[in-house]
Amino acid sequence: MLGDHTDRGQLRRRQFLTGLGAGVGAVLVADMLPWQTPALVLADDLPAGASTFVALDRQFRLADTRQPANGRYPYVTTATSKGRHIRVQVTGRSGVPMDATAAVLTITAINDAGDNFVTAYPSGVTRPDVSILNMAGENQVVANLVTVQLGSDGSVEVESDDDCELIVDVAGVFVPTSAPVRSGRYVGWDTPSRIVDSRQRSEGKPAAGETIAVAMPEIVPRDATAVMVNLTVANTEGWGFLTCYPFGQAEVPDSSNVNVDGADQTRASSAVLRLGDAGGDRGFSIWTYSGAHVIVDLLGYFTGDESEVSSDGLFVPATPERIVETTVAELDARSIGTGGVSNIRVCARLEHDGSRRIGMGLPVGCACPNLSLVAVGVSRNVQCQLHLSRDDCCEPSGDANHRRVGVLRLRI
Repeated sequence: MLGDHTDRGQLRRRQFLTGLGAGVGAVLVADMLPWQTPALVLADDLPAGASTFVALDRQFRLADTRQPANGRYPYVTTATSKGRHIRVQVTGRSGVPMDATAAVLTITAINDAGDNFVTAYPSGVTRPDVSILNMAGENQVVANLVTVQLGSDGSVEVESDDDCELIVDVAGVFVPTSAPVRSGRYVGWDTPSRIVDSRQRSEGKPAAGETIAVAMPEIVPRDATAVMVNLTVANTEGWGFLTCYPFGQAEVPDSSNVNVDGADQTRASSAVLRLGDAGGDRGFSIWTYSGAHVIVDLLGYFTGDESEVSSDGLFVPATPERIVETTVAELDARSIGTGGVSNIRVCARLEHDGSRRIGMGLPVGCACPNLSLVAVGVSRNVQCQLHLSRDDCCEPSGDANHRRVGVLRLRI
């Protein structure tokens, strides 16, 4: 099913994706802006560590602590006084090259405690003070897309603050390059485009076990290897997940991209998805475990072998670092005044130099993260606006049921 697509604005050029960003706050804001948010900088020469993206044939599961450590999805356990700590080998498995320097992972946590969070970082370094996903209650299931620098042994550390199960899937990796390249460079748009919204289709909400085919619009070149999207599930029927895989693949892979743990939930997560071919179209499929509305926003793509030779959009991995931390109280939460409205949602809108980027919604009290790839404007500032709403839309309407409650400005 295809959704309407609109003009995506100018392409971002002459950019490097640098670093693995920072943990941009705890509680609410950290959930919206995880430490994996890369900054975009202008550069004329290749910086040290420049790398190009390699999409795997599909997303593969690397580790699952619900199974034995030496089982089908192996991992190494490190003893901790609290929480869970595993080391996951990435290189040399599931088609990942040995020279990979960073990996694009979907990390899922099944919480066995109360307030909890998970950190991912390169092996061989001290655990940084950052989080990639947060949880707020027992049995909550949360997933997030992260790009993690690999240690010298090609592995990553995944550690939770309290007890939980950990699942690690890999979608692609970055490998070093010493010269401009054709394939594996990221090209993003100033404005995301919604290409799927099942709330607008005549067939109604996708049912459990349904597959949605998502063909790429013409703005995505035929040689693109993968796309960056934001996936949202809304009005869920119950516990479940979405799994995405390229056209041309017959079986649904044993992995997931977005997870929910109950009915009437709204969750979002970014995803890097390999593209495939079927019937003259190029795109990917979305399989739904349980009934839910599905929304797909297109953010950008990774170039292929027919693209021009360039250094634009190369990636430089770095050790994660927290650069901003705030709380809801500091964002004038006392002035919210919900007036008894139920089903209130907190919405975040990211902007650079006044140009809107993307909106994300979640129920109050939910610690649900989402990676956000944000272009940095000339002023080097990124702005996050926080809103309350009782609908699924993050567009401020100015009425009593949808109001802005704070603005967080980041200096990159």
